[in-house]
Amino acid sequence: MKIILLSNSIEPNSGFGTMTHHHALFLYKKDIDFELLLPKEAQRFNVPYADKIKYVLPNLPSSFAIKGLFNNLPKSLIHIKAIQKIFFLWKKIPIDDKRISLVHSLIDFPYAFLAYRLAKKLNCPFIFTGHGTFSVAPFSKFPDRQIMMKVYKKASAIIVISNFTAKKMQEVSGHQRVIDVIHNPISEPASVEDSESQITSNDDISDNSKVILSIGPLKSRKGGDILIQALPEIVNKIPEAQLVIVGNGDKDKYYQLAESLGVRKNLLILQNIPAEELIYLLKRCSVFALTSRYVNHNFEGYGLVYLEAGLYKKPVVAADSGGVSDAVHHQETGLLVPEDNIEATADALVKILSNEELAQKLGEGNYRLAKERNWDDYIDQVIKIYRSVAKDQGEHA
Repeated sequence: MKIILLSNSIEPNSGFGTMTHHHALFLYKKDIDFELLLPKEAQRFNVPYADKIKYVLPNLPSSFAIKGLFNNLPKSLIHIKAIQKIFFLWKKIPIDDKRISLVHSLIDFPYAFLAYRLAKKLNCPFIFTGHGTFSVAPFSKFPDRQIMMKVYKKASAIIVISNFTAKKMQEVSGHQRVIDVIHNPISEPASVEDSESQITSNDDISDNSKVILSIGPLKSRKGGDILIQALPEIVNKIPEAQLVIVGNGDKDKYYQLAESLGVRKNLLILQNIPAEELIYLLKRCSVFALTSRYVNHNFEGYGLVYLEAGLYKKPVVAADSGGVSDAVHHQETGLLVPEDNIEATADALVKILSNEELAQKLGEGNYRLAKERNWDDYIDQVIKIYRSVAKDQGEHA
């Protein structure tokens, strides 16, 4: 059995890059034959499977839809040429081995369509992995929807990261089909068990603070404003509470909101911090919180960051939005609250911060769940799908 993988990066600091790297690495460890096709401009890294990488793909836009398509002719021509690439470039992709079992696009749109075209050339099946928003948003735009519908209907298998993503894809496509849900695994950083001497500290966090940590870009979908609006009620009951948000964006707007609510001194926003600092914060915090919301087909597809907190035995508070409930088990690994509910968010955080026994119980539960969601088990499930698809096509792998 030989697999062709398509992706756009193996860069360790990007979501798709990290996912692609570990997918390829664990296939390599399990002696599954594969080739990984990446864009020509993709950054090179020294990885064990380097000889299995071919840098032959184009860099494709995340969407072919632009407002006023023909009002901006230069931009329109660029998009039209990009569309032509996914229709015709597959002919130029060099694959010498004719014994290909299947093509797997590790990115949904638009590389999944390239996988579909390539699979037709190789006379083999194709599958793709869907990642929350990136699986659903294309169905709402022209010509993305027309491209995505072909892929959605023709794929021999679709793997998605959460049950919500699967249901939403079926809903927006208007077409029911089998979709496999395999939850994203978490990669345990080597530094989890490192000594405290290797961890830095932050002078803006006092020793007696009860830190509420949130990690995510400063944009509406991540719901950082909900946490800030909940802060006055939290501080009223737990004066030593401090909200620390790690994320890039317009922090002045968030500080102004905190100032208007009288909790500016209880908010700290950190940007572009080193990995060591983030590890310190994950170890130092009392609870992790992220209250995401659904905005125009943009949603939390799963929420791997909740499980990253679990590696440090931290309880979490999360909005029950998108696919979050697949990553946060209510009253087992954390507390789920209704989306956009400031009062419930404040109550949940106060409950954890004021009850050490509950915090420890939820933290231990989150740690167990994080350990269960590992790459070894994930790849075993994917390989099972590979073999099933190959067998259905008449190959006895």
